[in-house]
Amino acid sequence: MSELQVFMDYAPLKNCKNPDSYGMICVQCNQCGRFTPCKEVYDLLCQEPEPAELGNTNKSGECGMCGKDAKALFPQKVGQVDFMICENCKLIMEMGWDD
Repeated sequence: MSELQVFMDYAPLKNCKNPDSYGMICVQCNQCGRFTPCKEVYDLLCQEPEPAELGNTNKSGECGMCGKDAKALFPQKVGQVDFMICENCKLIMEMGWDD
């Protein structure tokens, strides 16, 4: 099955300032301001994302894997992250998988 490939271009504006367009194809240099994003979007893109907190250290409450409430949680390391998980998830993690 072949993929359909689409190429889209823009015609230059009448006030195009870029000689590389040759008056035929817009090269999206943005010298005319045509592709200036709105300020809110630009500001959001420039912000540093807030760091995510991974894992949990609760002794009871929400399981760090399935999200269900549990009276007792057990420590489990997944990769480099320490989770507190419910008894059901603990049993699943302890099962092991045979290849």
